Amino acid sequence: MMKVFWTGLLLLLLSVPVWGQEPADFPESDLEFAEEEYEFEEESEAFTFDSEGELELDMDDTSPETSASFIRELSAASRFTLKHEVSYKTVEPEKIINNRSSFRWEFSKFFWDYFFLQFDTKLNAFWGNDHRAQAEDKDPLLETNTKEGFLQVSAGNTSVKAGIQILIWGESDGGAITDVISPRDLSELFFISLEESRIGQPMVVWDQFTDIGDWSLFYIPDPDFNEYPEEGTAYYFDAFAGNAEFQDESSDEALHEYGLRWKKTFGKSDLSLMMASLIENDYAYRKDGITAGGKHLITKTKQRFSMAGIAFNYVTGNYLFKGELGRKAPQSFNDASYQIIKKDVSDVALGLEYSPGGRYTLGMEAVNRHIHDWNEELVGTDQNTRSLVISWSDTFLNEDLAVDWSTSYTEPRVALFHSLRGSYKWNDHVTYELEGFYPDVADEDNSFWIYRNEKRITFKAQIQF
Repeated sequence: MMKVFWTGLLLLLLSVPVWGQEPADFPESDLEFAEEEYEFEEESEAFTFDSEGELELDMDDTSPETSASFIRELSAASRFTLKHEVSYKTVEPEKIINNRSSFRWEFSKFFWDYFFLQFDTKLNAFWGNDHRAQAEDKDPLLETNTKEGFLQVSAGNTSVKAGIQILIWGESDGGAITDVISPRDLSELFFISLEESRIGQPMVVWDQFTDIGDWSLFYIPDPDFNEYPEEGTAYYFDAFAGNAEFQDESSDEALHEYGLRWKKTFGKSDLSLMMASLIENDYAYRKDGITAGGKHLITKTKQRFSMAGIAFNYVTGNYLFKGELGRKAPQSFNDASYQIIKKDVSDVALGLEYSPGGRYTLGMEAVNRHIHDWNEELVGTDQNTRSLVISWSDTFLNEDLAVDWSTSYTEPRVALFHSLRGSYKWNDHVTYELEGFYPDVADEDNSFWIYRNEKRITFKAQIQF
């Protein structure tokens, strides 16, 4: 209820027109799929303005022409996507893991020169043999998910967005270096794309475009947290083997988040500086004794940390060099008795992409996570965790067929993950995808051990209109 309240309040406050100023030039990132500016028909008697310039709706005008005009306006600013996915596990026990459908509605519209409205929501249907439906014994299991729903008000070089949004910082594809603002859906980890995994949350974002760079300030009144596998699903893991009771920590501390980013573009290259005060996207767990029933009493706590970071892209010829560095102070860890220990963390990523004449793209990125002042109290946590991601992508058949391959390697708890995906665009509306995933997890202490047998083939069909 609190998030709904904040979203409604922010939209109400920012819906006041900024009359008398020049309309802003919207950045390309906000244009999304709305390639044209749709406006209400000036001759429609249903939309009129009073002497003060306020909108009046003539509710008596219910002619078929007015209704048809409204439907055309709505349809022109909308995109609908129907999608079905089936995923089959190819090792014992062989079975269907995913069998699900979805309907997605995206709405994007400019109006009255100063305003931009965006809405992105999805209805998911998990059918009876999907592992999520089986966990709740429902056929189908229905869920809704709204990733975005915000109003943008712009004037001159200033833009303010309020509502449910996803805020992306940083450049790394192999690690969450500075891209730690929007929480993620980790309930299926590798099998949810990075784009789809990000969780929208109510926030206000202020963008100021200047000659010395673009400034972006955000405020989140009530942040969300990462989502993990629920009990009974294919990837659920209980670290306490059912021998724990959980409670939320009561605290009067303000849990809001805020931060600032400066970004400057130099031709095809860019540089960003970031700083923010955040709540960790994961709850920190602390053992606070034993319950009357003899179980561990575990308290879920919300921990604040500061983040400072830098990111860059540098293009020369057919090469793209990119890098990112983030310092988080402090982060929460557990010792052997499940008490919280605070340590600073530095994350760094360096990447290179090679694309000769746009024919194909070959990429490589190295990521390292370092815990400062590490000691042996941090049971099960390494001082340095390294990963290497190699990827290749190309298009064929007049770019109707796209093929992507990637391999990632992590150490010191060694694991390898291979993915091969093909996407074929049948026509302007229909797309088919086929993907194979092959994990090779050698270390039982690796946090990905539960995915060691998830060798699978996935087929997706999508209709977009």
